[in-house]
Amino acid sequence: MKLTAKTFATVRLDAGKTDQIFFDDEIPGFGLRVRAGGSRNWVFQYSLGEKQRRMSLGRATAESFKSSKGKDGTPNLGIRDRVMQMSLDVKHGKDPQGEKVESRSRASDTFQIVAAEYLKAKKAETRPGCQSACKF
Repeated sequence: MKLTAKTFATVRLDAGKTDQIFFDDEIPGFGLRVRAGGSRNWVFQYSLGEKQRRMSLGRATAESFKSSKGKDGTPNLGIRDRVMQMSLDVKHGKDPQGEKVESRSRASDTFQIVAAEYLKAKKAETRPGCQSACKF
């Protein structure tokens, strides 16, 4: 089945299942994860070397198929276009899930880096007893 704005809403779980992924026939790895509680999420599954990866791409809605431009003029691709781009990236050796995890990690390190730079700059102004207690 081709996952489109019309077909994704008609997909139902098989009897007795609480979680199921329905994959698109045209784009390898592109799927719709349906759960018994009613949630529907887009997924992209791929293999990189011997690693199998699956990443969630957000809630499945009819609007997720639409491509648009952001306020700053950057294009916001629809879900099918995004997955096709990620599929090409995987073919070129990139790891979309790994990049996502790495960028989150870098974002979480920001405060520590800024705080260390601030303390380094203020070192001359601090009392001697505070310098040993204020290290990271």
